[in-house]
Amino acid sequence: MDDGNLHKSGKIRFSTNEFTLDEHRLMIDILDRKFGLKASVHKHRIGKDGLQQYNLCILKDSATILKEMVKPYIHPIFMYKIGL
Repeated sequence: MDDGNLHKSGKIRFSTNEFTLDEHRLMIDILDRKFGLKASVHKHRIGKDGLQQYNLCILKDSATILKEMVKPYIHPIFMYKIGL
């Protein structure tokens, strides 16, 4: 359970570096339509292959919703990862 973090701003950042920009846009659309979660995509770095990498971020207001959705499935020792 580690490929992301809770940012100090309150948003949740997922390390989705290997997905393309179009795939990130698709994920953002699905998260919004299926779960009402607002997300954004952020440039991360240039990969070893020379391609731009991106991260998916769940915005602060939606982070609270996501935390409640996943809380029942997270082992207690990992609750700190989502700020609980």
